[in-house]
Amino acid sequence: MKSFLLDTHVFLWAISDPKKLSSQARFILERKKCNKFFSLVSIWELSIKSNLKKLKLPEKLENIVSTSVKDLGLNLLSIELPHLYKVEELKRLHGDPFERLLACQAMHEKIPIISKDEAFDDYDAVRVW
Repeated sequence: MKSFLLDTHVFLWAISDPKKLSSQARFILERKKCNKFFSLVSIWELSIKSNLKKLKLPEKLENIVSTSVKDLGLNLLSIELPHLYKVEELKRLHGDPFERLLACQAMHEKIPIISKDEAFDDYDAVRVW
């Protein structure tokens, strides 16, 4: 079964404005026979941005995540030591620490990341859009 990792913005668009997603991203998200992962890195990012008022959420993040993970059929991907150690090896091509850790997770787990962000193309992560 094919697996994919969602970038943070893909999760947000999937739950709020799916028209922003590419047709390929929508197709993957609608498929039942795909393992779709949502990283704890993204939840951490959303929590920080919400707290800093850089992101306005319609309700508590906890409610959004619990409902959306179930509705979209997502699996949560934990942050593991190998993901963190890989950051040390990563070229500094992207300044966003959340994106860098997502890239490391995708590379370590050998799963493509669904993202519009072309910065992932500079790493060994496979990006799908």
